Amino acid sequence: GGMHYVMPSTISLDALLVMNHPATRIAGVPGGGGFARAGEIALVYQRLLALPAVAFEIRNRMVSDTDNVVANRSLAFVIAGDDGFAAHRWMAGPSPRAFGHMGAGGQIAWADPDTGLSFAFVHDTLDQDPRTDFLRSRDLSTLASACV
Repeated sequence: GGMHYVMPSTISLDALLVMNHPATRIAGVPGGGGFARAGEIALVYQRLLALPAVAFEIRNRMVSDTDNVVANRSLAFVIAGDDGFAAHRWMAGPSPRAFGHMGAGGQIAWADPDTGLSFAFVHDTLDQDPRTDFLRSRDLSTLASACV
């Protein structure tokens, strides 16, 4: 007996809703399913800024052989970059060395090694319009960056 949950294989609304099921929360799904408040997430990013190796490790200046474009990605983060497209990566305000991640439904967190600022925004809704998520994340990042 018992109910068996199978995680959907795509990031659909169903997949996101399954993340809130108790069995999924207990499983600790890698790469997703983290649960925390914004302040706690910002503190994790603050700790990353405090580690000496992070300034070196969380960066990627590798250039693609095929299109001669800098990746602006690290193993776990998107990097703002200085290629003029930081706003397209929702990081219009932080410095080019800022790194972060946009989560499902418009959650966002990042840290800026140049200013020492870490920022996180979470909410209790699941917006299904990626344009809204992107614009809100970009605008919040710009406002947070203006505070320093």
